Amino acid sequence: MYGWRARIGAIVPSTNTAVESEFNTMKPEGVSIHASRMVSLENSVEILFNLAKDTERASYELGTTMCNTIVYACTSGSFVGGPKWEQELVERMEKASGTKAITTSGAVVRALKQLGVKKSV
Repeated sequence: MYGWRARIGAIVPSTNTAVESEFNTMKPEGVSIHASRMVSLENSVEILFNLAKDTERASYELGTTMCNTIVYACTSGSFVGGPKWEQELVERMEKASGTKAITTSGAVVRALKQLGVKKSV
């Protein structure tokens, strides 16, 4: 059975053709990757905010796969509105899917804190 160890959901901009391939290359045995897309034909701050309007729909869809966590795999879209925006995005994903969620920028911030990084050089 696919995903017998874990299922990871990824919310991805439609023009991003790398996330699923990269996740599938890096995943351990028994982990399956499932994606939902947000239509994106251009890139601007306004478009990044508009992409997030698909968050609940995409999260709900991924929640039906019984995934263990959902990743908002749009780096710039996860930090475009700052830390409060990122936290609200996570809360919206979790509420719509019924599972844990994280964003790309949130994962980076957590990793830097875990490593004790205080400021960049």
